[in-house]
Amino acid sequence: MNVFISGSTGSIGFVLLRMMLEKTNHNFYLLVRDGAELTGEQRIQNMLKAAYAEQPAVNVDAFMNRIKVYSGNLLQKNFGLSEEEFDALAGQLDIIYHSAASLSFTQTLEDARNINVGGTKNVLALVEKCQAKGKLKRFHHVSTAYVSGTHCDTFTENMLVEGQGFNNTYEQTKYESEIIVREYLAKGYPITIYRPSIVICDSKTGEITKSNIIFDFMKRVSQGKIKQVVCDDDSSLNLIQMDFVVECLFEISEQPDSIGKTYNLTNNENTNIKEFVSWWAKCGNVPLPEFISFQEKEKASASTILRLTPFLPYMKGSHTFDNTNALAATKKAPTKATTFEEMQRCIEFSKKHGLFK
Repeated sequence: MNVFISGSTGSIGFVLLRMMLEKTNHNFYLLVRDGAELTGEQRIQNMLKAAYAEQPAVNVDAFMNRIKVYSGNLLQKNFGLSEEEFDALAGQLDIIYHSAASLSFTQTLEDARNINVGGTKNVLALVEKCQAKGKLKRFHHVSTAYVSGTHCDTFTENMLVEGQGFNNTYEQTKYESEIIVREYLAKGYPITIYRPSIVICDSKTGEITKSNIIFDFMKRVSQGKIKQVVCDDDSSLNLIQMDFVVECLFEISEQPDSIGKTYNLTNNENTNIKEFVSWWAKCGNVPLPEFISFQEKEKASASTILRLTPFLPYMKGSHTFDNTNALAATKKAPTKATTFEEMQRCIEFSKKHGLFK
């Protein structure tokens, strides 16, 4: 099979690429922007070498022989490729994974739409051309459980348009993207949708990236730089381990009967925020931040409110999700909140790999 992955340098996309390189004989077509000093191909090669640095038995060069990197931009028509290149790419592909997105909570709506909605439309143009050539077998779209927005009750896998508002432009544009993807699903395209909640580190290795949405908060707490946290005693987050997300995504994507379905890749049990923050402080051997209830939020400093504002809806909302489809497909949906031991491994990984600099 020939597989296209958008977002292959992102946290989910890169872990998925590695898993599929290890578990399949597929060939991979990746869209990667050139850096200031490195080409897209060099970026992928260096990332793979770093990921397998402690596994000398893994032949990264052999992996690279199965990878073709296109230097382009997801936000441009045809990814910035010529018509001939784009047409040839579509003629090669059997399976397409779209995991690229901006995770920023603070972008303007215009900028977030340009990346998340515009990027999705450009990938769907590839899907459409691939389908027209009679090649397309599957399209896998990585959404987010937080298309739920301000919806208060448990959000199921069959829900989408529920009259909800949105806490930030990330939620809104991922919702808008899923609306568009579902229009293609209604036309008969072989689509599967995946909705992770808040993705944290790998539960076994502690692996995490700086682009992880809660990494900066985690780092600052463990360094003693966050002195106050606004939350209530029962405030909680739905945290899901990276390895679970990617393992489930891969396993489900291999199942023919998953076409047309949506899967909430979420935890069955939320993690209490006070306990979670306490773990980070303990891991860093720093004093515990002061906890301030939402009722007394005015007691928090201006800098605390500024730093926490993007996350306050999640700290207050304690969102819950139903993952019936995911559990039925994988038989391994998590039944426990994340653990202190996992966070210790995450801290150790971050320090070892210089992520706290």
